[in-house]
Amino acid sequence: MQAVIYPSAEAFLADSKQPEFDCLLLDIELGGITGIELHERLGARGSTTPVIFLTAHEPEILERVPLTDGAIYLRKSEPAETVIGSIRSTLKNPTPHLS
Repeated sequence: MQAVIYPSAEAFLADSKQPEFDCLLLDIELGGITGIELHERLGARGSTTPVIFLTAHEPEILERVPLTDGAIYLRKSEPAETVIGSIRSTLKNPTPHLS
């Protein structure tokens, strides 16, 4: 498992290499484009990359976030083992994500 980190959603979209990823770990609330908006834009481009969303907010925020395409939602307070386990599970069982 190798991680690639971008400073923002905009930087990710501007990456001229357009790499293919096995999984995306996105913060729901980013400065600029949100993780949800990034996911929607990628879906509009035909991306089927599985997504795990992270949030530091209370679960109530998830009531305002569309539960899209089987994406996984985790709180940032989850133990690292839970986050890594979710990533490994997603990589073993990719679910197509259609937007």
